[in-house]
Amino acid sequence: MSVLIIDETQDVAEPSMSRLVAAAYLALFLLFVILGGLSATISISGAVVTSGRLVVSSYPKPVEHLKGGIVAKLFVANGDSVKAGQVLIRLDDTQTKANLAIVEKRLKELNARAARLLAGESGADAVTFTPELIRQAADNPQIASLLRGETQLFAARKLAEQRRKDQLDQRVLQYGQQIDGLEAQIDGNRKQLALVQKEADGVGTLVAYDPQNQGEFVLAQRGADPDAERGVGIVSCGVRGDVVGCFLSR
Repeated sequence: MSVLIIDETQDVAEPSMSRLVAAAYLALFLLFVILGGLSATISISGAVVTSGRLVVSSYPKPVEHLKGGIVAKLFVANGDSVKAGQVLIRLDDTQTKANLAIVEKRLKELNARAARLLAGESGADAVTFTPELIRQAADNPQIASLLRGETQLFAARKLAEQRRKDQLDQRVLQYGQQIDGLEAQIDGNRKQLALVQKEADGVGTLVAYDPQNQGEFVLAQRGADPDAERGVGIVSCGVRGDVVGCFLSR
């Protein structure tokens, strides 16, 4: 006895596939009709033409450092998945550390010089460095030598300024003594002039009684003339900068 099996799924699938194909063609037809109608009714006043390139989402992305350098260590391989913030490579920092050391040394030198200049400007007796420089000098011989050099330079300039001040004070004292001597000379000349004037007055009285003494009276009067007396010193003193100057004219 034989059994006949009829596959009804094939008969059902064929009409459904034909309907899907027909629906797809109908959708394409409607799309073209709509696009055609829109193109006929809508006017385009302008367009932007540009160029581009389409790539798949799995296209490799280039990773570049902003300044570049020598790669010291690589932490990933080609095809690895990475996350945001993950370290990919490490650059060699030898040159960077060298440049940093130069800049830090220059900064310490400028800070030490600034402390010395501020101490000199304020008239302090010693240089006051910042606590950070003092702390670094305890561990770094170079910084300690730098601070010692600035301190010695400050002391040398302080000593030179003090010596210069002492010299100027001594010069002022000498000029003061010269002024005192010239003033004493002026007083002596004035007293001598008064005596000569008194003598001239006495001779004038004699001339009134005896005209023969006229010549002696003229000589006495000439000696009593302030313009004729050139022995009287005229002292001119003035201050120019930090030096006192006195001049005697005869």
